[in-house]
Amino acid sequence: MKEKDVYSIVLIWERFLLTIKEASLYFNFGENKMHRIANEYVDSDYKFVVQNGGWTMIKRKLFEDFQTRLHKYRYGIKANINGKTALGVV
Repeated sequence: MKEKDVYSIVLIWERFLLTIKEASLYFNFGENKMHRIANEYVDSDYKFVVQNGGWTMIKRKLFEDFQTRLHKYRYGIKANINGKTALGVV
């Protein structure tokens, strides 16, 4: 069995790291949007972006958590963002 065949056996929702293309499919964002998000947060405190040579990878679970916190913050649900409690609509 080839390495590529073994890699395709692991289901996308069980992977630790996703490529930009896989992340865009999984999170229902366009690839350009995923590239913009990754570039914007590459050196942030959220740590969901991994640079592996020329590849940009997304840590699936951390990005899910980031999106959940962002959604709660935007829609006025009490959320803990950067150690602060946020409430309100942005």
